[in-house]
Amino acid sequence: MRTRALAPSFGLELQDLDLADEAALDRADLPGLLARHGVLLLRGQALTPEAQMAFARRFGSLESHAAYPAALRHPEHDELLVVKRYQVDGRALRFGGQWHSDLSYTLQPSKASVLHALAVPPSGGDTLFADLAAAYAALPAETRAALEGLWVVHDLANGRQYGDSPPDAIARMRAKSPPVEQPLVRRHPETGRPALFLSEWMTREVVGLGTEQSRRLLEPLLAQVEDERFVYRHRWRVGDTLIWDNRSTNHLAMGDYEGTRVMHRCSIAGEPCGRPHPVAAAAPAP
Repeated sequence: MRTRALAPSFGLELQDLDLADEAALDRADLPGLLARHGVLLLRGQALTPEAQMAFARRFGSLESHAAYPAALRHPEHDELLVVKRYQVDGRALRFGGQWHSDLSYTLQPSKASVLHALAVPPSGGDTLFADLAAAYAALPAETRAALEGLWVVHDLANGRQYGDSPPDAIARMRAKSPPVEQPLVRRHPETGRPALFLSEWMTREVVGLGTEQSRRLLEPLLAQVEDERFVYRHRWRVGDTLIWDNRSTNHLAMGDYEGTRVMHRCSIAGEPCGRPHPVAAAAPAP
């Protein structure tokens, strides 16, 4: 199997590997490669929904997406999301739009995600990935020491797309998905490598700090993880299969496209991480 680096600090393309070849997949140790490299790319794959799910199970148990609207789920498999443009209250919406790590706003963030491209637009619609471990390692030693032991609030409702939502809608969202606290520096459970665990979308504030102090601490860290030194930009082709580790990377789906963009996504259940946010736990349900 030939390989090619995707970016200076992370990411690996696996060439000449057919996902239908079970023996070759066994030899490749894909879970180990993912833990070490953060993002894996395989091009030119022809995957049925069943084949994609079988492949994704090599990385762990699949999450159910039964809580998503039916229009976004595969009609036969709750484990498979259909990533596409969709309509909500008459508005055309797209997946993504802000940097995040999947389900970081829960006490069991996703371990990994497997995305397979079925249709891509002629231009635009790229997905960007950020290496959270390399971004952390590049910080000055005194900054890294100061971040140890800090916790941050991850809140689904912190997303930019919810900025014009009425307060009662935000309250309902937080009642359904209460904010949680996550360690600002998270150690990878397989490699032990430390990484920043924050994102533009989910990270609202630093536990124990006020709004202004939180902003002053978080803004340079968010700029650090989004620095082009630590970012890989993927330009999709039909048949691409991308796997990323949510414990060491953030991702951002670009909405700058017209035309058709359809992908199937499986998510791998992760390890428990974080703790309940006391303010969220104490708030009465609306």
